[in-house]
Amino acid sequence: MLSVERLRELIVYDPDTGLLRWKARPRVRAGKIAGSKHSGGYIELSIDGMHTFAHRIAFVLMVGRWPEDIDHINGERSDNRWCNLREARPQQNAGNMRRRPNNKSGYKGVVKHHNKWVSYIHLCGKTKYLGIYDSPELAHDAYLKEARAAFGEFARAA
Repeated sequence: MLSVERLRELIVYDPDTGLLRWKARPRVRAGKIAGSKHSGGYIELSIDGMHTFAHRIAFVLMVGRWPEDIDHINGERSDNRWCNLREARPQQNAGNMRRRPNNKSGYKGVVKHHNKWVSYIHLCGKTKYLGIYDSPELAHDAYLKEARAAFGEFARAA
């Protein structure tokens, strides 16, 4: 892993914009934006032959240590403003994930089962069954209640 000192030698972080910029060094113009968009939507940098994500570097530069896991609060993976980043356990990060693109019900935590709607949530690596409902809206309400209890203000509805 790169040291905090090494990162501070090479990079400047603007917490208001979320941008990382290079400091002056050979073959790199000072002030040039560091990193580029990764296929997964994150901003990625290569420093001393090591690839890492900008949100992790931002955390290191602000806090002075490497995080376990970082959550983008608004779900936008390239938005590295300090107000949009929080250290989170993997379970907390998962609670803030968006509805999967292959979701057919239109609601997070809801699947159709025959002519009814089943609500569920994933907690601590296990699926918790929340009940069967007559409408997807009622099933989603059950999901939201459980998600807010588990994840607080960071529970994502959709």
